[in-house]
Amino acid sequence: MSFIVLPVALMGGLAVVMAIMLIVADKKLAVKENPLIDEILEALPGANCGACGFAGCRDFAEEKVKNPTGPAFCPSGGESASKAIAEILGVKMEMRKPTVARIKCSGTNDVSAFIGDYEGIQDCRAAMLVYPGHKICPYGCVGLGSCMCACKFGAISLYNGIVRIDEEKCVACRACVNACPKHLIEMMPKGSKIYVACSSNDSGGRVRTACSAGCIGCMRCEKACPVEAVKVTDFLSKVDQEKCIQCGKCVEVCPVQVIRDLREKPAEVEETVIA
Repeated sequence: MSFIVLPVALMGGLAVVMAIMLIVADKKLAVKENPLIDEILEALPGANCGACGFAGCRDFAEEKVKNPTGPAFCPSGGESASKAIAEILGVKMEMRKPTVARIKCSGTNDVSAFIGDYEGIQDCRAAMLVYPGHKICPYGCVGLGSCMCACKFGAISLYNGIVRIDEEKCVACRACVNACPKHLIEMMPKGSKIYVACSSNDSGGRVRTACSAGCIGCMRCEKACPVEAVKVTDFLSKVDQEKCIQCGKCVEVCPVQVIRDLREKPAEVEETVIA
């Protein structure tokens, strides 16, 4: 029995010694983490959306502790998170003009012409590998929900072939902007109420064939604007939000009503929310 007991005892003793060494090493070599990191993490929404430019909330918190006065800002947490973080670090709160995501497309199913049906993975990026979409307009919303899946705040829903963004729920994390393969979603100042809901650069004739709600580049809006905030370039109207005085004159003259006026509450519609 001794030839069995002795090796077992030696191995057991060695294991105990190694365990003690590991415990001592852990205590001696441990890197102490700044407790402010956990405090900042509690103040953040925990979405790990990456909108701040860091891999996640912990990376953001670590950077803020290392560089309290740096240009780090949490779009998802907004002003409340910024205020809490400023109080934790004892620095002045960083303020930014609030923005919101808006989709530059009006091509719902009832105004768009179709080239066929798509049957495959319900993902815009997957569909784009086959063709630009099931609508004739190559610029329009595919409507399969890549941006909806990317949004962690339930701000995006599907209505009649395109997506809609609830500005009250939008936290400006930019996840939808990065997810859209056609780059149709743009961040705009939250206070702005007038924008062009189209991205087509086709001529007026081609647009009329593809979508009755698309910008035809008629330039009426540009001529009507009293402050030169509206310009038509490559058959597409664009509103300079910095110059726009929200007078609504461009909205009044637009023959296809593609310039949205968010001062008017949109009609209630049935929406499909993708979890």
